[in-house]
Amino acid sequence: MAKRVMAVPPGLFSDTELDTAVAQIAGAFEKALKAGQPADAALRQSAETFADLVMERSGVIADAMQQQSQAAEQRRRSGEAQLAAQWGDALGLYYTATLAAAELGALATAHQRRAAGHQDSYQVALAWLHARACQTSFEVHALLSAGYPGGAYARTRTLHELAVTAALIAEYGRQPQHADLAERYLCYMDIEQYQQAVHYQRSSRDLGLKPLSTAAHQRLRKTHDELIARYGTAYGKPYGWAAGLISSPSFAKLEAKADMRCLRYFYTTGSHHIHASAHGLRLTSPPRDGNALTMLAGPSSTGLAQPAQGALNALVDVTAGLLVHSQPQPGFTGLINLAGLHELRNRAIDRFNQAETQRQERL
Repeated sequence: MAKRVMAVPPGLFSDTELDTAVAQIAGAFEKALKAGQPADAALRQSAETFADLVMERSGVIADAMQQQSQAAEQRRRSGEAQLAAQWGDALGLYYTATLAAAELGALATAHQRRAAGHQDSYQVALAWLHARACQTSFEVHALLSAGYPGGAYARTRTLHELAVTAALIAEYGRQPQHADLAERYLCYMDIEQYQQAVHYQRSSRDLGLKPLSTAAHQRLRKTHDELIARYGTAYGKPYGWAAGLISSPSFAKLEAKADMRCLRYFYTTGSHHIHASAHGLRLTSPPRDGNALTMLAGPSSTGLAQPAQGALNALVDVTAGLLVHSQPQPGFTGLINLAGLHELRNRAIDRFNQAETQRQERL
């Protein structure tokens, strides 16, 4: 098995100083017990001894922390400069594509309002999904720019979920047999809010938080129960908003219905970066260096291409749903804008792949 190593910053206390401090604290505890003090009082006296020792060293500790902070800041700037030199062009294109998608969405939404004077549930759902997709894409960019591809991959999973949801609403929400799909999706936020309130009530006192008032909790439950009565018991279950479209819905079924099973890889990889899976530990470790496998506890300059690709693909899919499906007649301008966004996405992905290849060639 490969040896695992991890860089650890120097301690504030030397081994000798730490041994001396521990001996003093233990001595104070034993002395208090021998004097007949209760154990809790002896422990409190030991804690006070520890605090006094730290206060005596406060000047030394402050200097050491200042030095470590300055060194950490220098390492951060050096790492960001290295990352920018390698990935700067790709990251710039990524940001440009996201900004273009956000502006196209804003224009499409404004056009809908001018044309009809309002937005129906179908248009509102696609607009909200698009806005959140843009926000999440900017988050992916921030994480990639800081050298955290694992965190970016986790947010890419969210973008994939948004893309699947938008695709289903865009494709089926105007069909007569599923005309209430968008409304069901929007109303489902009240189901989830009530479920969250139940968890809050159970945990609030232990967390030191003020529980919801009985009246507030009852209002949330009343709305929840009315929605269940309107749409059926299946509506209260996970992904219940899609129960009229898919029997016993799960995300995997939604993904299949949207014909996006080929993107399952991005979803499962993002899941490993979110959850405490054993494979997730491997994904956060860089390649072997000789016989050692470094445990990465900070930013990385590798692995940015895949989360960027998955995020941009999902963003373009959500944008297409808004520009094409939410318009009665998309028009030539909308299609040209979407084609331009596709091209920006392609250029950004190409640049990420080139940067990844160049990095591997230098190793």
